Formats: sequence, structure tokens, C-alpha cells
Amino acid sequence: MGIRLSLKKELMGNAQGQVTAEDIRQGLSLAMKVEPALSRINFELMSRFNDNHAKLQYQQTPCEPELIAQKHRLFNELMYSKEHMQSWVQNNGGDISL
Repeated sequence: MGIRLSLKKELMGNAQGQVTAEDIRQGLSLAMKVEPALSRINFELMSRFNDNHAKLQYQQTPCEPELIAQKHRLFNELMYSKEHMQSWVQNNGGDISL
């Protein structure tokens, strides 16, 4: 990991349990490779997450009300709570490694 990426992760709240949409997508992709039996479910969850994330970016009503995001002040990106994401994925039958 480069110095810029690690600094950005630190400033974005990685230590406070906040993750970006890209972190969530990477976690679901990694879980699909590690656990092939759950790959279909994880792919569906990634699709649902992407739909929800796009709606939140354009300030529309989210389709997944359990996924609560907050906008980062410095980087203007949507941040999600790591615990909320893990529980949402597990409640829907998937697996994620964040």
C-alpha cells in the first residue's frame, strides 16, 4: 500500500470503524473468492449495495434503509459503519471480510 493510500485511509476514519464503498466491494469480492459456495449471494448483495450507494450519491431515497452512510467532510465520500455492513451482509446470508 502506498503512502498516499494509507494516509487517506487513516484520514477517512479506518481506525474508527468506517469503510468506503470501495472497501465494501473489495471485501465482498474477496469473500466470493474464498467461499465459492456463497459467491452468488455475495454477488447479489454487491449489486444491491451498488444500487443503494448510487441512490445515496444522488440524494435519492435509498432502497436499503439498514445501510446508513455519512458523508466524509474532507474527502466528500460516503462512509459506512463497518459493524453495520457486516451485520447487513450476515443477515442477508452472505459473508464479508473487511
